[in-house]
Amino acid sequence: MVPISSGFVTVDDVDINNVSPAVLRRRLTVVPQESFILPGTIRVNADPLGLSSDASIIVALKTVGIWDVLEARSEEGRSCLDTILLESPLSQGQQQLFGLARAMLRDSAVVIIDEGTSSVDSETDLLIQKVVREKFKDCTVISVAHRVCKISARL
Repeated sequence: MVPISSGFVTVDDVDINNVSPAVLRRRLTVVPQESFILPGTIRVNADPLGLSSDASIIVALKTVGIWDVLEARSEEGRSCLDTILLESPLSQGQQQLFGLARAMLRDSAVVIIDEGTSSVDSETDLLIQKVVREKFKDCTVISVAHRVCKISARL
């Protein structure tokens, strides 16, 4: 995200210095250790650019196991996706899961996950690893982790 001062980085044999920052940002998704929550609804937080259908958003949130938590916090008579997220804050681990769901909704060639399992229990860690293997199988995934991860295809 910061211009390179020396050397080079290539993705699929393309020097990223030759790619516009706007294109690079669209094709690269980062899931930070401390996932951000925007002012607004669950829908806006899951898909800030408004490119995904409600059904796709729900599938992503169900896939990471957070849909039931969000649905339980929604206001009666209102769609869960219309719930204001900051009015019902998520735990750090839930925010990490939400950030992973957000990444699933983007069409990215490269996904960078920074400490994606740092605030979750071992069961959720396994879920995250499974989701990454299945949902990002056609992407280059760079995962920064201090915890040793099992990378094999079988769990």
